[in-house]
Amino acid sequence: MTVKGYGSVKEPVKAVGDFVGTYLQHSRYENISATELSKLLASPEPPMVVDCRAPEDYEEGHIKEALNIPYFEFNDTFARIPVCPKVVTICYVGIFSRVAAQKLATNGYPCVLSSEGGMAKWTKDSGPIESE
Repeated sequence: MTVKGYGSVKEPVKAVGDFVGTYLQHSRYENISATELSKLLASPEPPMVVDCRAPEDYEEGHIKEALNIPYFEFNDTFARIPVCPKVVTICYVGIFSRVAAQKLATNGYPCVLSSEGGMAKWTKDSGPIESE
């Protein structure tokens, strides 16, 4: 079977596969531990931290200077996050932050990291928090 403009059905399928592969390759994020996050925050150029939890949870305690963009609003409001050298997403236990990190990575943010274990791990490892 042939498809108009292609020698066979396999050619357009391969073209789409190549495009998707390239797109995903350039839209990756990495997971980091609470210890790695702590080191990054203490560095001369700390990352922007995006807290994906609900506002009431954020107010109870969050990483200093973290921007609160709740996960349930993320698709509509992530553009508020400035494109900066490094962005770290964090949530309760690290699930929603991974989805948020992927969203940022696929939308052109150059270095996106997701905090493994979320705020649960951060506070367990005695990471400093502040409340509103």
